[in-house]
Amino acid sequence: MNNHETILYFADADLSDAGSGAYKASRFMGLDQTGATAADFYFKNEDFEAGEEDKISVTFSGSFRDLARAVAGVINSGERFVTMSDAINSVYFAYPGGKLSGTPTVSQN
Repeated sequence: MNNHETILYFADADLSDAGSGAYKASRFMGLDQTGATAADFYFKNEDFEAGEEDKISVTFSGSFRDLARAVAGVINSGERFVTMSDAINSVYFAYPGGKLSGTPTVSQN
């Protein structure tokens, strides 16, 4: 494990399994736009089960292109801990032209 690895943090309003987690950047698989203001982050599942992944659904503003660039920058930044979407404390990842908002939801595929 890289001790200097970036961790991406997501928290729903009550820290339930349905929307909270801290994910290693090395487990990041991709980011898809699923609507005009909706996107899904994909991470390899921590239990290393073949074919499983965690999907975190978020709401964003601005352009998806700007979000994708900003996420790539964060993953490669070397920052140790980045709050992406924290609904409890109303702290959201901001990037040029937009930011994340609302309550993230996590599902396992």
